Amino acid sequence: MIAAEEAAPRRTPTRRPHRPDAPYLVPSIAAGHRDPVVRELCDLVTQLYFRRGALGNPLLNRLGDILFPAFGELLRKPQEHSPECPKRQPGGKKPQHCDCPRPPDHARRRSDFMEAVVRSILALASCCNWITMEILDPSGGYLSVARLAELADLPHHMVAPGEDDDPRRRRYRMDTAERALRLLRDAHILPFTKQHREELEDGRHTSTAPALRKLSVHFFLKWGGRLAEVFKSRRRALKKAAERLEGQASRAGVGVDLGVREELGQLRKKVSPPPAPGRAPADESQRGRGTLSRVPIEMADAIHEEHPDWDLGQVMTEARQRMRERQPPTGGSSEPSSSK
Repeated sequence: MIAAEEAAPRRTPTRRPHRPDAPYLVPSIAAGHRDPVVRELCDLVTQLYFRRGALGNPLLNRLGDILFPAFGELLRKPQEHSPECPKRQPGGKKPQHCDCPRPPDHARRRSDFMEAVVRSILALASCCNWITMEILDPSGGYLSVARLAELADLPHHMVAPGEDDDPRRRRYRMDTAERALRLLRDAHILPFTKQHREELEDGRHTSTAPALRKLSVHFFLKWGGRLAEVFKSRRRALKKAAERLEGQASRAGVGVDLGVREELGQLRKKVSPPPAPGRAPADESQRGRGTLSRVPIEMADAIHEEHPDWDLGQVMTEARQRMRERQPPTGGSSEPSSSK
């Protein structure tokens, strides 16, 4: 019989204590967040924990108005697919739906798992780009599961590599965060997930980078009220700011090919804009400049057929030269006056 002191030490399972109050349900990344959408979401999402026994029914007031919407999708059980299901077949484009039976929903959620779901939602919202709804790591790149468990203060620890794995490889064990992400995918709160994988020589696949995930816009609009208004106004303001910055960068030539940028600069210098409609040139010397910039399309096409290897700047320069030769002289200071 092996003595107790000689036996291998085992890791005793410990349950993380939790208190049923709202401040503990909010992770540190969301508690100090300055985004108005995250601040409004913290006050509402924490109520999911207290309504974990009645998620399938909305909360109504005496007049029949919805005070808290129903979230029956959070009670869904994960669907188990048969081996013949096309979703389990490797490779190819998998269908969105299948005929596998779905198990009945849960009647309620456990307090510890509902706490993990609330903390995961707030951590994902704190890392969300409201324009594209992509989940981004504050330190750069996409958000991994281990990083999500760290930001949401969920349990995660290192595990030893398997028998067939490289002994230098270390992996994290994060069951709570993975089960919370699976629930959010089944509830379509995370409707889009794209995992980056590479195929090994033996036919297996390995993930090379964190997955790209996107939050659902419908999840924020479903709450209604103040959160929906702040969410829509925030996205509208960020989109306008992004379009304005994109236009400024395009005009400055950022991200444009150097050859194209130089060609556009030459065109801006050589081609003057036409005068405003109903407004005459300032003096006599500026009278023909507006008409020179209006090159007929037929003339430009003819020059391009004669010289197909010319670029746009050379074609426009030759067209303006021909128009200048066809124009009659306007009379300058060197010509004698009619009085003499």
